[in-house]
Amino acid sequence: MECGWGVTTVTTVGYGDITPVTDTGRIISMFLMIVGVTFFFSFTAILVSFYFQIINEDTRLTEKLLLQKIYDLEQKIDSIEQYLSQK
Repeated sequence: MECGWGVTTVTTVGYGDITPVTDTGRIISMFLMIVGVTFFFSFTAILVSFYFQIINEDTRLTEKLLLQKIYDLEQKIDSIEQYLSQK
């Protein structure tokens, strides 16, 4: 089973001091390396997704507040214009 070193290298795991000797052990270790790396990347993606979801909610809230302030300012400007047009 010569592809074991390739999986070990690609997953950047490395066997360390103890290496599997049998073909079955090598297949199991390759499977575990691929599953472990996949789990790590999936977990990282979930965390990043959650983080960006929080940022998006904060951004939407900030946008709502800014739009409300703009609306309030427009109302004040309209009332000032009406007052000035009466004089």
